[in-house]
Amino acid sequence: MENSVTVVCRHNQARSVISAAAALRFFPGIGVASVGVSAREGSAIPRSILDLADFWGLQLVSRVSHALDYAHEQLLRSDYVVVAEDDFIQGIVDVGVEPARVLSMQDTRFGHSHIPFDPIGMTHGVVSVEIAKAVMTTMQLLRIQPGLGYSHPVEAIFTASEEDFEENLAEAWERTVKAKGVLVVADFRSPNFAVVSQVADHVLELQVSRGEQEINFVNGDGDGALERALESGRSFAISAKYEIDMVEKFLLSSRFVELITELAQSRSVLIITEPEGTSANPYLAAAHARMSSHLRLI
Repeated sequence: MENSVTVVCRHNQARSVISAAAALRFFPGIGVASVGVSAREGSAIPRSILDLADFWGLQLVSRVSHALDYAHEQLLRSDYVVVAEDDFIQGIVDVGVEPARVLSMQDTRFGHSHIPFDPIGMTHGVVSVEIAKAVMTTMQLLRIQPGLGYSHPVEAIFTASEEDFEENLAEAWERTVKAKGVLVVADFRSPNFAVVSQVADHVLELQVSRGEQEINFVNGDGDGALERALESGRSFAISAKYEIDMVEKFLLSSRFVELITELAQSRSVLIITEPEGTSANPYLAAAHARMSSHLRLI
C-alpha cells in the first residue's frame, strides 16, 4: 500500500495528532503525517494528549507540532489531506494540493453531533470524546478512498440509550440476517450477552486475553469457532460476555482492526455501539465503519 495521508487541524496539538496515530494503526504501510494551520513549529504536544495516546495504545507520529508553512512538500506528496475544519481547505489548496484530494471532518454527510470540535481548553472527558469523533471521521473518510476500503460494507449503528438497546439490537439483527452478514456488538463496557443470545440465532462469545489484546471465540464446540461460522454462510453475532478492560485501547488495537477486516472480506458487517453520551467508545467503534453508513436507531 503506497498511499500517504496528512491530517490537519488548527494547532496540531490534539485532533490531527491522535487521528494520524490512529491512521497508522488502521492502515499499516501508508505514510502518515500531521500539521497545524496555526501551529508553532516544534512546540511540544500537551502532556494530556500524550497521556491519552498512551491510554488508547497509540504511537504518535511526532511528539511535537508542525506548522503548515514548514509542511508544503509533505502536503504536496500526500495522496489525501484530511482537514478538521472546512475553513482550512482553501489554505491547503493554496499550497498546491488538488481540491479532490482534500477531505473534511466537517463533510455534510456526517451528522452534526458526529463532527469534532476543537477540544483545546475543554474538560478531560469532553476532550476524549471530541478526539474520538476526529478519529472516527478521519477513518471513515479514508475508508471510501480507492485501495483503503473493505471488500464488503461495514456499517455502524449508534444506540440512543440503554433503554433502547434491545429494540435497536432486534432491528440490527433483522438487517444482519437479510444481508447474511455478521453483527458485532461493540458495547464492551456493559456487555449484553444474555440479551444478544435471546435475539440472535447464533452467537460467538468474544474473549480477550489480558495484556496481549488477543481475541478468542467460544460457542461450545472448541477452537476454530469463527472460521466455522464464516464458512457456514449463516448470519451470526459476536458479543462479549464479560466487561473488557480498557475498552478504548481494545477498539483501537491491531487485533480488533484485523477482526473487522477479516469479517468484511466475506460478509457485510454491522457494528452496534454502546449508547452515545460522555464516552469516546461509540465513536471509536464506529471508526471501523465506512463513511455515510452509520445510522442512529431510536
